[in-house]
Amino acid sequence: MQKNNQRKNPALRMMENGDYEGAKQALMQSLAINQEIFGPNSSEAGEDHRNLGAVYYRMLDFDQAKEHFETALSIDLECFGSKDPQVAVDLANLANTLQELGEWEPAESLFRQALAIDQHRYGEGSLETSNHLSALGGLAYRRGDNDQAQSFYESALAIVRKQLGDRHSETAILLSSLGMVNQLLDANDAALSNFQEALQIAQAVFGDQHRYLASLHNHIGGVHQQTQKFTAAIQAYQTALEIDQNALGNQPHPSLARDLNNLGSAYEQDGQYEEALSCYRQAAQMLEHLLTARHPHVKGIKQNIQRVEGLLSKKE
Repeated sequence: MQKNNQRKNPALRMMENGDYEGAKQALMQSLAINQEIFGPNSSEAGEDHRNLGAVYYRMLDFDQAKEHFETALSIDLECFGSKDPQVAVDLANLANTLQELGEWEPAESLFRQALAIDQHRYGEGSLETSNHLSALGGLAYRRGDNDQAQSFYESALAIVRKQLGDRHSETAILLSSLGMVNQLLDANDAALSNFQEALQIAQAVFGDQHRYLASLHNHIGGVHQQTQKFTAAIQAYQTALEIDQNALGNQPHPSLARDLNNLGSAYEQDGQYEEALSCYRQAAQMLEHLLTARHPHVKGIKQNIQRVEGLLSKKE
């Protein structure tokens, strides 16, 4: 979502701090005042609608977010014209929301309109252009169109490398996104290269213990596991778990459950069933604290436990 100037708007600080209800109430009051003073179709009212859309988006109320983003877009088109960068922001915000609602084709159309505006305004090699290309890549990835996602991510990455360099966090993020697509395309060597380069950048930018590195180690482990290199996969998953444990402790957390499940899966495929069972049981204990017994993740981890218990009984 488009970031706004939080110094000028305390409601946005509330939103960033997780006080969504407070932010919503403050913005509704601001909207009422601005509509009375400046009119319902003023740019001030449009900004309030845009910010309200962002709050509802954070609250996962995508229908309400869509309504406010559509209103902001309508107002800004009238105030600024169809080629204004603010309209590109509105189009992207609405596209992100439609994407969450599963409205793929309208979302793609809006992303492409936003891309055309910013390409014309800032140039094809601008960071604004790369942001839209990355968004289109994310949409294609979610739709399962991996070839198209790969193309968009590669184009966005080329721009970011040129504008920000090879050692920037945005470069690492795009490399990771590209790696996920390459892995789905069974281009495992390329995927591993993407993830490893992203890891090197992230280590330089964030240090060795930042939680973003845990995500990258998990991706690296996934590639090794997919290529039957289980020892390397186990090592990567263990590193991810250690980073998350250092950051989160041993209290139940979705990331720790994910790490343990990944590690258990690699142990299981490597025939180390006792180690796998231990990981799965720890993950299950965490998920049972976090989710209901009927949640698919809880059911899935219990199935893993039953399967490995069966393998151990046959081994005896």
